[in-house]
Amino acid sequence: MIKTRVLWGWILFFGLGSLFGCEEDPGCLDVQATNYQVDAEDPCGDCCEYPELRVSLRHRWVREDTTLAFGNDTTLFFLNGYSLQFPSVQYYLTNIRLVRADGREVMLDDELDVTIGSGTDTSTVTIPDNVVLAEAGSFRTYVPGSYRYEGNFTELRFEVGVTEPALRAIPNAFPDNHPLAAQTPAMHSDADGYTFSRIAVFTNPIDTLPRVIKTTETQSVQTVSLPIVFTLDRGFNTSISLAVNYRAWFSGVDWDSQSDAEIAGLIVGNQPSSFSVISITSSLN
Repeated sequence: MIKTRVLWGWILFFGLGSLFGCEEDPGCLDVQATNYQVDAEDPCGDCCEYPELRVSLRHRWVREDTTLAFGNDTTLFFLNGYSLQFPSVQYYLTNIRLVRADGREVMLDDELDVTIGSGTDTSTVTIPDNVVLAEAGSFRTYVPGSYRYEGNFTELRFEVGVTEPALRAIPNAFPDNHPLAAQTPAMHSDADGYTFSRIAVFTNPIDTLPRVIKTTETQSVQTVSLPIVFTLDRGFNTSISLAVNYRAWFSGVDWDSQSDAEIAGLIVGNQPSSFSVISITSSLN
């Protein structure tokens, strides 16, 4: 009797194991996702993970055939008779997108609800959540958002600065780690709104405090358009490596005779030509 019970116990154990083993785990059935499971039979709830757009910057000071690394340190850079030192350079890149041969722009998917306005006159709007706060000298890889598309592309576009309606957003409406949240040093003021670029610079070795140049809405947002030849397969992450030549930013600047506003206007006009594409690659991870 005991042997019979043990036998039936093993039969029941293996029978249940076979039964549960036949059940299919749910998986991602969206072919645009990076974790698409071709053999999944049941769709999951929200397990799909979509490709990321990743951006890295190579910070440079390029003079003829000489290229120097540019960062927040004590290095002196020489231009137009000035010995320049940059303890801090920060700026916003927004609305990063790829452009097809027929001119159609493909934006990122991410969006965010934020509060805009001032005082009691506020409202909630949905904005593209596609923002990078770049810092000269940083080796960080930024992830401005995700996407669900594929195909051939001929151009990369983005803005240097913050566009509407995010321009009128309130910094404390963003999560603490968001690029448009309150920053140190400050990238937003009640008087000027968001600072598009903030450049701290010593123009004289004996100075104890840097001169701070800020570009804001007064100088307008600049669009950068860079030619590329790139084919994106669905479900693949995209990594874009850009070079920034900061020497180009200060072309035509006279630190002694020009006002901060005049210098800011020159910097804004020079910024689009300072960017170039090093590489665009695709990967599954």
